[in-house]
Amino acid sequence: MATDAHTTRPWLGRAKRYDWLIAFALYALLTLLMTWPGITRLSTELIGGRDDLLIHQWTYWWVKEALLTGQNPFYTTLLYWPQGASLTSHNIAWFNIALWLPLQALLGHIAAYNLVVLLAFTLNGWTMYLFARAELGHKLAAFTAGVVFAYWPYTMSHYDHANMYVVFGVPLIMLGVRRLTEAERPRVNTAVFTALAIALTGIIRWQLLIMSLPVVGLYIAYRLVQTGVTRHKLL
Repeated sequence: MATDAHTTRPWLGRAKRYDWLIAFALYALLTLLMTWPGITRLSTELIGGRDDLLIHQWTYWWVKEALLTGQNPFYTTLLYWPQGASLTSHNIAWFNIALWLPLQALLGHIAAYNLVVLLAFTLNGWTMYLFARAELGHKLAAFTAGVVFAYWPYTMSHYDHANMYVVFGVPLIMLGVRRLTEAERPRVNTAVFTALAIALTGIIRWQLLIMSLPVVGLYIAYRLVQTGVTRHKLL
């Protein structure tokens, strides 16, 4: 009598069911390797090492100081004193800072900053894995896509620019587009997911929305042609 492999080897079924979690753990391990020896100096040295890294440390501190003292984070007299300077166009990594603020209260400035860096690279790979798995239906190919996306030269050469290596919002947008176009009638929660992914990407770095527009636009066109979605169907 034929026996289901999942019955004789239940661990195999669990592994397939939780492949998304296994993938996250593997990307976390790869991130530790790609940023080595950062994890061994988690609380003593910042991951990175060029001048812009120090600018971002000041920015993190200033946003925290402004929030705690009720000041406007978009203006400071600490630069160009006594006139002060507007920080409206300053490169503020809001997503990173939002994660860093509670962590630094527990772990200190440096350790919290480094953990956010490690998490960002992990999320870069993991979200691309989720999208590629849905698109390709092949887990190994999806995992490879995640590795390439997370650690390609652009992100690895900008790990001292706090919001330039955080690119995981783009795969989430494309995953949302896929779900919107594969359903006979797009669901409200899918539309909300896609809108939140777009908003998150803009918060991380608004320029990233512009840079990703050609790729996302081409993918939207591809999905519309592939699924035969018409304007009437979308409405």
